Amino acid sequence: MKYVIPTNTFITSKFIVSPNLGQGNYTSIQSAINDSSAGDTIFICDGTYNENITLTPGITLTSYTFSGKTKNVLLTGTLTYSGNGDVNISNIGFKSDNGYSINFTGSSAGNINLFQCCIYTSANISLYFTNSSRSSGLTLFDCICAFSSSASTFLLHSSPGTTSFINTFLANNVNNFNPILVQSGILLLLSSYVDQGFSIYNSGSLICYNSNITTLSTILNVADGTSAGFYNCDLTANTTISLNNAIYLNGSGLVAFQDTYFEDSSGLPTVGGSGGNVSILSIYPLAGTTLNFGSATVSYQNGKYGNINAHSLTSLTSLSTAPANSRNATLEIGVAYQNTLGYDILLTVYLTVASASSANILLGVGSTNTPAYQYLVQDFTITNTIIPIPIYLPANYYALLNTSGTIDVDISGQQAIPV
Repeated sequence: MKYVIPTNTFITSKFIVSPNLGQGNYTSIQSAINDSSAGDTIFICDGTYNENITLTPGITLTSYTFSGKTKNVLLTGTLTYSGNGDVNISNIGFKSDNGYSINFTGSSAGNINLFQCCIYTSANISLYFTNSSRSSGLTLFDCICAFSSSASTFLLHSSPGTTSFINTFLANNVNNFNPILVQSGILLLLSSYVDQGFSIYNSGSLICYNSNITTLSTILNVADGTSAGFYNCDLTANTTISLNNAIYLNGSGLVAFQDTYFEDSSGLPTVGGSGGNVSILSIYPLAGTTLNFGSATVSYQNGKYGNINAHSLTSLTSLSTAPANSRNATLEIGVAYQNTLGYDILLTVYLTVASASSANILLGVGSTNTPAYQYLVQDFTITNTIIPIPIYLPANYYALLNTSGTIDVDISGQQAIPV
């Protein structure tokens, strides 16, 4: 409901929502949205708002007062968005026990950005992302999220777009076996802490940088044809249950680790499932020098679990002599690079992606300068991101890195380290 204060010369905005008459000029968030247009900011005064809200492109929702970790503005209904354009929401709490807190639908290239918000999950899916556009995005910046019952699931991502957690904390205080679900598209974690497992299937992928993931049970279920990568992360599985595999891998699924610490409650982590591929580059289990895959303890295995490549798999105290100095490399996109250094190397190439739409990153490694390509990242859309590409390259072998689709990318750095 809208009401007018004709003589008020002190009002700070055209759109102020408050449940208290005289404090603002709207009593419902939806009525303020209905009167707003792209570029408008709607300020929401302290209180609980039990509304189902339809968002429109270009607007900003924010609390009238900053309230720290405990948000004084609480929305208990569902926010639905299907528009083409950005919607920004800041300093607001969400809790809906009867439906989704955010329902991101439609087919337009829209984006929902949450800044310093709190999301509480007790009996439902909090974030439901089904938008069918590859250019759509759901991003959480500096947010705090919490599970409070085993009936809750924080995120179901079935969009070809991207969900991003950036400096976000997701807590779990129950023995919750309902993981974060990624059915397609990309889930990206940057500098975040997540106390919850993931399930990746259909055409989904999980990419984690500089993040901490701690789970009560299994960290990751990876289905046929999907992938997950962990770069400079800290992973701890089975903190309360030691019977489950830390990672469950099937079919042609791929899990990659680089510069990552990984353990579970019984010591070294285990991988179970019916197949798949595991690539390990500089992973440090403090309790020993090997990892367990299925019934065998291996550094390399062609067998039940597919191909497992383990390089620089050591404890922190196992290096008795210093390695040779690292070298600069000269790999270019689309040009084969030969390792002529005389020893095997870990070549790390840093790709700066200004923009990408339905793009692919491909890599070939082999004994000739035309090695067969494999997809590293497939059919992704992203902007302004640095992607590290680790490449194990034996002496005298060639590496060929290439891209396809619509992508603006440069190599911003690279280094070869002996292994």
